[in-house]
Amino acid sequence: MHVTTKLIAELAGVSRGTVDRALNSRGGVNKEVAEKVIRIANELGYKPNIVAKSLSNRGKGNTKIGVIINSIGNPFYNDVMKGIYEAQTEIKDFGFEVEIIKLRGYEEKDQIKAIERLVASKVAGIIISPINTELVINKLKSVIESGIPVVAVNSDIEKVDRLAYIGCDYLKSGRTAGGILGLFTKGNAKVGVVIGSPFVLGHRQRAQGFYQVIEQEFKGISIIGEVQNNDSEEISYQVVKKFLEENPEVNALYFTTGGVKGGMKAVRELKKQDELHIVTCDLTPVVEENIKKGIIDATICQQPFRQGFGSVKLLFDYLIANEKPSKDVIHTEIEIKLKYNLSDE
Repeated sequence: MHVTTKLIAELAGVSRGTVDRALNSRGGVNKEVAEKVIRIANELGYKPNIVAKSLSNRGKGNTKIGVIINSIGNPFYNDVMKGIYEAQTEIKDFGFEVEIIKLRGYEEKDQIKAIERLVASKVAGIIISPINTELVINKLKSVIESGIPVVAVNSDIEKVDRLAYIGCDYLKSGRTAGGILGLFTKGNAKVGVVIGSPFVLGHRQRAQGFYQVIEQEFKGISIIGEVQNNDSEEISYQVVKKFLEENPEVNALYFTTGGVKGGMKAVRELKKQDELHIVTCDLTPVVEENIKKGIIDATICQQPFRQGFGSVKLLFDYLIANEKPSKDVIHTEIEIKLKYNLSDE
C-alpha cells in the first residue's frame, strides 16, 4: 500500500498540514500530537515524497496564488467558485493562500488592472479566465516572462505560453448543441444564436462548432442571425427581444453563453415559449427550471466544479514540485442534460 500524508492525517485525526509540520519538525504542533503522527508514519513505513521534500525546501518562499474570474452576475461561475474554495481549503494547510478577484463581464481594462494588482501583490502564480484580446495576451506574456506561471480556467487564450488550460472543449460542445437542436427540430428550423463576447475564445468556438454541424448535417436549418449579450441578463433580455421581434420566423435559439434568464424573460413576454426549440449551455438554476417546464429542450454542461478545483490544484502541484503537467490542455467532460435525467431534488 502506498502511504501518503493524507492517510497518516486521517489515522491521526489531524490535518495534512499538521502531518507535514510534525514530520519535518516545523514547529507549531503539540508534542503529543507530533509524536503520534511520527509513530503512525513509522508503523506504516512512510517515506517522504517529492511534495513533502519540495515543501520543506520552500521555507518562507512565496505561497500566494492569484485568481481572476468573471463571475459577477454570471451564475455559471458559482460551481467554478465552489471548486476553487474547496481546493483553497486543502492547500491552506501547506501554508498557501488564494487571492481572488471577481470581475463582471469582459472588459479588458478591468482584467488588465486585476492582473497588475496580483503581480503587485507578489503572487507565485495566476489562474485566470482570460479575455482573448491583444492587450490581455501581451500582458500575460509579460507576466509569464517575469517568472509567474499562468493557468487558464474555463476559457483558453491564444498565443500565450500558459502552464495549462483546464475547461470545456468548446468546439465539441457547440457541435453537440448543433446535433441536439437538429434532432429536436427534425432538421428543419430557423435559428438565432446568442453569444456572450467575441473576445472570449470559448464563446466563439461554441458558435463555430454549432455552425459546422448545422452546415454538414442539417441542410434544412437556417441561421437567421447572431446577437451578443456580454453575459449580461439585462443586455440579453434586450437583444433577444429585439431579435425575435425583428425575425418572427425564428423558431429556435441557441445560447452559447450565460444571460439565459434575460433571454427567457424576452421569450415569455413575446409569448413564444411554446413556439421555440431552445438549447443552452450549463445547468444554472434558471436553465434547470426552464428544462423542467419544457421551455428549454436541453443544455450542454462542462463540469464547472472540476475546473475550479483542478486549476488551483494544478498550479499548487507545479509550484511545490516544479514539474509541468503531462499535458497543457485538460478538457472536462461534456454532459447533456434533459428533463428526463435531471435530479429530482
